[in-house]
Amino acid sequence: MTQIEINRPVAAGPSLLEDETVALWRDVAAEIGWPVRPVSMRSLKLDSSRSVAVVKITGPDAKAVVLKGEFGRFRPDRLARDLEALDRARTILAPFPDLAVPKIMWRDPARGVSIQSFVPGDSGRKALSWARFGLGDRAAILRRCGRYAAALHRGGMDQIGGFRPGRFLGGVSERAAKVRQGVLAMPKPKRFLGLCAYLHRAGRRCRSAPAQLCRIHGDFHLLNLIVADDRLTAIDFRSRKQGYGYGDLARFWLNAGESFDPQDREALGFAGLPLADLQALEEGYGHRAHEDPVFVFLFAHQMYTEWSKLARTGGKLRPDQRQQLIRLTARLDALLSAEGSE
Repeated sequence: MTQIEINRPVAAGPSLLEDETVALWRDVAAEIGWPVRPVSMRSLKLDSSRSVAVVKITGPDAKAVVLKGEFGRFRPDRLARDLEALDRARTILAPFPDLAVPKIMWRDPARGVSIQSFVPGDSGRKALSWARFGLGDRAAILRRCGRYAAALHRGGMDQIGGFRPGRFLGGVSERAAKVRQGVLAMPKPKRFLGLCAYLHRAGRRCRSAPAQLCRIHGDFHLLNLIVADDRLTAIDFRSRKQGYGYGDLARFWLNAGESFDPQDREALGFAGLPLADLQALEEGYGHRAHEDPVFVFLFAHQMYTEWSKLARTGGKLRPDQRQQLIRLTARLDALLSAEGSE
């Protein structure tokens, strides 16, 4: 049997997931005309919690592709819809040569596998980090990110209707009750309950306000944006149906790690975000989203979603999760301060 090794970071997932990925490649390689033993296989992502592997495969001609495999109990229909969302985004973005999505080269949702073109470049998070040291234009990168979101949302816009916060607030009330009763252990429970109360007030402020339903990315954040000199590419689409475009922007700000942590003496804007960063993204988006009460609500609800994920840790937060909790409480403080000054 041909032996294949995956070159991966030390912090990646368990070897069992690697073995499954190698076995999957053996099955697929002949079907797409590639050698069973490529020049190299390098892990881009091994997520043992979701049994998902993403691997860069380089062939003898130096051509590279990305194999994404889902193992265990997965839903072929969900994977098919994710790939269809990527196809729809390609159509929407066709008029913009500098905005791109990966090409799907082969797919078999029944086996939980797809092969896509490899996208060279830096993740948005890395590109912004380099820009802090003068190696890149931070504002230009953020404007491009905003422009990407705008092109996707407006190209796939279906309708503008009255916003209904009630569809979000039912779950908020149920979870808040469990936290108050001690049924659900939540980090900083009193602050979390304060966020839940804020969401109800924010919901009243945006009830029936105009809101855009459109095609969205579904997981729009810096690690899913690949920055190159001539184009910006979004990967890992999750939008299986229409949603609120502002939801993509909220994820962008809140799933960024340390990218938007304030620097010394840096002017701050909405929710304590760096003002220059906020202005650059919204300039690219073509709209001052933070002034819209619907965006404010969806931003706060994304905070609620991210905070809720920390309850799954059983109180044992990793260092990065502790930092995320610090950021969320700082964002909440800024929202409450702004509310108090209205």
